[in-house]
Amino acid sequence: MLPPLLMIYQWLIPLFKRGVLAYVRHRLKKGKEDPERLGERFGKASKMRPQGSVVWFHGASVGEAVSLLPLLRKIREKYSDITLLITTGTVTAATVITKSLPEGCIHQYSPIDVPSWIEAFLNHWKPDMAVFVESEFWPNLLLKCEERKIPLYLINASLSQKSFKSWQRFPSVIRRILSCFEVCLAQSEMIAQRLIDLGAPPSKVRVCGNMKFSASPLPFDEAEMLRLRTLIQERPVWVAASTHAGEEEIVSEVHDHIKKALPSLLTILIPRHPMRGEEIAEDLRDSGYQVAVRSSNDVIENSTDIYLVDTIGELGLFYRLSKVVFLGGTFVPIGGHNPIEPAMLECAIIWGPYIHKQTEICNILHPAVCPVVTKEEFTTAVGELLMDPAIREEKITNARQLIDAHAHVMDHIIDAFKEKLEELSGGSDGTRTRGLRRDRPAL
Repeated sequence: MLPPLLMIYQWLIPLFKRGVLAYVRHRLKKGKEDPERLGERFGKASKMRPQGSVVWFHGASVGEAVSLLPLLRKIREKYSDITLLITTGTVTAATVITKSLPEGCIHQYSPIDVPSWIEAFLNHWKPDMAVFVESEFWPNLLLKCEERKIPLYLINASLSQKSFKSWQRFPSVIRRILSCFEVCLAQSEMIAQRLIDLGAPPSKVRVCGNMKFSASPLPFDEAEMLRLRTLIQERPVWVAASTHAGEEEIVSEVHDHIKKALPSLLTILIPRHPMRGEEIAEDLRDSGYQVAVRSSNDVIENSTDIYLVDTIGELGLFYRLSKVVFLGGTFVPIGGHNPIEPAMLECAIIWGPYIHKQTEICNILHPAVCPVVTKEEFTTAVGELLMDPAIREEKITNARQLIDAHAHVMDHIIDAFKEKLEELSGGSDGTRTRGLRRDRPAL
């Protein structure tokens, strides 16, 4: 029996389908949906389902998707007869992950949580097992999977204090949702306890650590890096990555202050949402800065103050070009982004006071980071890291040691559903035939 609130949710969602469609069209206009693959959001597959077993992995946004890549590679190495289906919910995640997927993996956009669209998705792909990353608790999606007896696993489970408190207001709902999972693998003891407090059976909850520590370094274009290094030459350079509205102005002020001591300073600014690039460039130019825009193929000149990177999937390139990185989403109340990525590429990291979405990772990496609260502290931190190699190298060394200490996580995660993978694989001869009738045209 479903809790009353879940029953109401299931009843209301189809009634608001027209409103959902209008919202999707609004997102499409803002560049947040892929016009060529929009049908996937409504459960209409754009690729055929291959024969044999399909294991479905879902990581909503770019961070979760990228953290899945090493796991997907390990599984494909050992179980090459299993097809891995990967779904994401954002254009950025799709753009980044499709460039790096191993052979035998298929990407699709995840269906929106409307029952008929989920039915269409499941009817086509018929996954033999589903693995959800972090905290993707879409009720209809999970309940439809459970209804079809698809084994569900939650990995790298994360639950912020804010989300925890929000779910506490709906105890029967979250308890029913968590009951769908065979196993919940938490990032930390604290997250594990939150899941148990919300109703997950203690026997199903385990602590495995954060699998982002086992991720591969972000990819990059070596030829492009050499080209940019030639243009930048010996100029001091720092990166403000994944910035949000309100942070670009702060970054430009920090640039002004440091430029007094380092006149040839170059600031590389990478907004979290590239579609804001034109607006940011215009504001900076109105303020008197010399701005080169990457999507316009502007060349970095000696007079360039700020290089605005309004492209997707190039953080790996720019983290390698600078040893000093400010992590955006931390000077405005967004909650921060993944600090492991720059730490892996030997960058000294600065973050602001808002890190609530990355609390567990930030607690681990705290000895290797420069936390700041005010603009003055921000300016001082950037200046010290640029001008004092000893301070910079100490932070980088600390980060490397902390990451190495947590690199075992991926093996523990695979162990949690190894038995199921062995069953689906059907052995080395790949004789499992359960999926033969699923090879049919896309809807």
